[in-house]
Amino acid sequence: MNEPITIIRLVMSQDSGGIRQSERQYIPALKAKGLNVVGVVIGDSWGAYGDQREDFSVLVKTGVQSFKGGLISRVLSVLKEMKNFYKLKRKLQNEILFEQNFKDTKVVINIRRISLLLIAYQLSRQFKGKVIFHSGQSFNKGPLSVNRLFYGVLKKMKWLRIIANSQYSALSYGLASDDYVYPGFSDSRISSNPDIARNRIREEFGIDDSTLTFLYMARLHEAKAPDILIEAFGTSSEVRKNKSVLILAGGSSTGDYSDYLQEKICSLGMEKQIKLVGKVDNVSDWYAASDVFVNSRRGVEPFGISIVEAMANGLPVIASALGGPSETVSHQENGFLVSDSSVDGYREFIDKIHLDKGALARMSEESVKRAQYFTLESQIERYLLLVME
Repeated sequence: MNEPITIIRLVMSQDSGGIRQSERQYIPALKAKGLNVVGVVIGDSWGAYGDQREDFSVLVKTGVQSFKGGLISRVLSVLKEMKNFYKLKRKLQNEILFEQNFKDTKVVINIRRISLLLIAYQLSRQFKGKVIFHSGQSFNKGPLSVNRLFYGVLKKMKWLRIIANSQYSALSYGLASDDYVYPGFSDSRISSNPDIARNRIREEFGIDDSTLTFLYMARLHEAKAPDILIEAFGTSSEVRKNKSVLILAGGSSTGDYSDYLQEKICSLGMEKQIKLVGKVDNVSDWYAASDVFVNSRRGVEPFGISIVEAMANGLPVIASALGGPSETVSHQENGFLVSDSSVDGYREFIDKIHLDKGALARMSEESVKRAQYFTLESQIERYLLLVME
């Protein structure tokens, strides 16, 4: 890489889940490569990035249009968004001297959300750079859907490069099969003292070390299908016979949904075996405390960063076959891919793990091996190759 490069990464204060985790990892990794990287948070506050101010140094308090709905709705959103750029431009110029910092350097503006596209476009014009849209979404509708048409137009823009977060997502956008960069996982998500962490968490929740323990780690949201997983687990005769445990770690956007899940657990009489523990910070310790990871989903999982984190911690995985998991999980090698995202579909493989516990050690080793392809370092290299094209 001979040409100096500056990367402006635009994020939103309300980012959550895989996008938030990926962005928090990418800037330090890019800086370690000697690149000039500026993290810009757009929203009412620092939000998800407030504790990482050394990397996210600029806050622009402005709203952003959603770019949802039909084609006309999206065009109107573009027009409304145009006024936001001028506020952003003034703020950025005041916070960092672009004319000095960006002299004799290639400028790349990176976004993860389509709602930031117009702001990114205006910045690319000012600094004669290009926009990288590293999308965290995928589509599972036909070729004539609004999304396909919308992104089909965007692909023709010379100032824009669309990169998907998995091969599946790339194909769903109609991109070339190699136009993807996996989010990648950081070593910080691997427990440094797994035995200590395992013992501490299991002791805290009264789980014996020999008890087969499954882990769900994601937001408690209908799209993530925790209700389906709870019912599949709670109606498994193998689970009841072995007194296995399911831990659901993740916050909920609404208290009502958490209450609904707790009521479902109670109706199944599984209060002692299914535990809602809320949002957790020390995620690596929870991986260490568990034996099997489950990533449930009603629809497409574009990638699933928690899946590769779990694999790196040596956990076999049960996940939906639709989307990114089909690239990270090898069926019957380091876990199982569920083709039918239903209660029966998940219960089938929960039972299968109970009936062949001897396979867990082999699957654990395979998970660790496969996870190495999805390290943050390897994906940063791939990202930079695409950026510099």
